[in-house]
Amino acid sequence: MARGVERHPWIRSAEVRREWPSTVRITVQEHVPVALLRTPHGLVQVDEQGEPFLEAGADDLDHPHLTGFGPDLDALHPDLSRLAIRDALWLIREVGQRGLVPQERVSEVAFDPSAGFTVYTGRARIAFGPADLDTQLDRLEILVSGGLSLQSATYVDLAPATVAIVRPLSSADGVPSPLAPSHGG
Repeated sequence: MARGVERHPWIRSAEVRREWPSTVRITVQEHVPVALLRTPHGLVQVDEQGEPFLEAGADDLDHPHLTGFGPDLDALHPDLSRLAIRDALWLIREVGQRGLVPQERVSEVAFDPSAGFTVYTGRARIAFGPADLDTQLDRLEILVSGGLSLQSATYVDLAPATVAIVRPLSSADGVPSPLAPSHGG
């Protein structure tokens, strides 16, 4: 009976207990979607443990998108996608918990096996190297406490071991610059 209940895509696990004389108690643990994983076949909902569980519908798009994961990454190592997805979700949680970027403002986390992660937060892009994410977040906290605004069109590269590179983004970077002259009325 438990395996039958677990076939439903929203159910992570089910436990069935029989209580005598005539009661069957079913306890289920549901998946909670926290992100959308871009696959070659479309978007798939991902739960808080990084487990893809259901194709996303048109009404399910209000979560961060995880990109750069897929068959090419799996070909490098069978566990690499799973571990990188887990790290991407950790980054989303940490920037929110540390008060750097509200989780709902994270629109995408892009992964590249050699470059690491890029977190898109509306107008800002934050690049993290593939290793030692906690230390890179510490450096980002120092920058924000020193006055860096992640609400402006800014690129922050935390991948170098000892420095952070911060520069404004322009329309050439695909982000309209607030300093660009307006055209029209």
